[in-house]
Amino acid sequence: MTTNNSKQLRRQPEQDRAKKNLNAMLDAAATLIGECGADGFSMAELARRAGVSKPALYRYFPNKQAVLLELARASFQENRELLVASLKPDNDDEWQAMRKAMQQYCQLQRSQPYRSHLRAAIQADPELMALDMADTRQNSRFAEDIFTERYPGVDRQALRTRLMLIMSCAETVAHMTTQVSSGEAEQLIEQFIQMCQASLPASRQA
Repeated sequence: MTTNNSKQLRRQPEQDRAKKNLNAMLDAAATLIGECGADGFSMAELARRAGVSKPALYRYFPNKQAVLLELARASFQENRELLVASLKPDNDDEWQAMRKAMQQYCQLQRSQPYRSHLRAAIQADPELMALDMADTRQNSRFAEDIFTERYPGVDRQALRTRLMLIMSCAETVAHMTTQVSSGEAEQLIEQFIQMCQASLPASRQA
């Protein structure tokens, strides 16, 4: 899919001060989105919250869509780091590691309210949806490589498809945990992990 340049980050920060300003902009955007949704703030309000001038803000972001795109990339990267940590080769109990990663992921959803609003914005924007799908595929390929190395002989095509479904379901489960009690959230996480164990070809060959 062709990327719309009007939604891209206009420049990459090189100096420490510029990186600090960009992080302040993204942090302020996350706070505003958590408070009033993806459509509920202006670029002027974002600049004020971030403590930068409007020209400084526009040097990086041409519009709010560009802000959402960069926030999505940042959240996807944070999610991927949890996945990578849970599937490290030196993890003796991969399912316990995945359970811990899912708990941490759900905690991110609860502690960062902007994520739910960002999810809604992603589903309403074709470019963000394409980015989301690319991220799901990347995470699935990473997990596929890990599982096929540990369990030789599995059907890679079936594994790839199921991993993509699991990655998508994880997002739904994490969102659900923000709407229920902590006890019910733990039950949802546990049932999700058991579903993963039952559905992945690798788990049946362990």
